[in-house]
Amino acid sequence: MKNVIVAISASPNGATQPAAVTIAASPNGATENGFLVSITTSSPHGLAAGQSVTITGVGVAGYNGTFPIVATPSTTQFTYIAGASGLAASGAAP
Repeated sequence: MKNVIVAISASPNGATQPAAVTIAASPNGATENGFLVSITTSSPHGLAAGQSVTITGVGVAGYNGTFPIVATPSTTQFTYIAGASGLAASGAAP
């Protein structure tokens, strides 16, 4: 394995983190079919398949965690594989 050195540009463009987006309210914000979770956001999420996403604040705790994104069917929806199946529909906790 070879180490690769990369230079990061100076601020403000050197390293960025996407802004947090709000998950839609229950019951449509977080749904599951088998192990495939669909998250619906209340505004465009700006994410792409292959990126990792950290989910917090969903009422059903099984949706929360850090996961690689499988697909982005729309600008306000993305999917990932959950570690458990049978999760009840949920959304952003009040």
